[in-house]
Amino acid sequence: MSRALIVEDSSALTDCLRLILGSCVNEVDTCDSAIEAIQLINQHLPDVILLDVLLTGPDGFTLLNELASYQDTMQIPVILLSSLDLTHRRLDGYGVVQIFDKTTMRPEEIRQTVQAVLQKEYHVG
Repeated sequence: MSRALIVEDSSALTDCLRLILGSCVNEVDTCDSAIEAIQLINQHLPDVILLDVLLTGPDGFTLLNELASYQDTMQIPVILLSSLDLTHRRLDGYGVVQIFDKTTMRPEEIRQTVQAVLQKEYHVG
């Protein structure tokens, strides 16, 4: 059984992502803040996290730091979603397996990446 966590503060995008993941993930949890994400992760470790970088309150980078701080969460693959240019950002060691530009990402690309993560084609480390 596979579980995804979507951390996104746009409810419209969250709904779209939930639909995209419906065909490749058994359970999808959603939240709109890093604080709520930590609470959900403590309840059920997801197999993959789709993470918006710009969140209200603590941002996505704060959540990445928190995940990297614990043995049980540091291996969770993270797919970043952002309209920021993150090409020069050092994300080694944070579990980031893919970065999607929100302005150009396509549903099929997201689905294929999540499926690859679940099939262990991406390795965190």
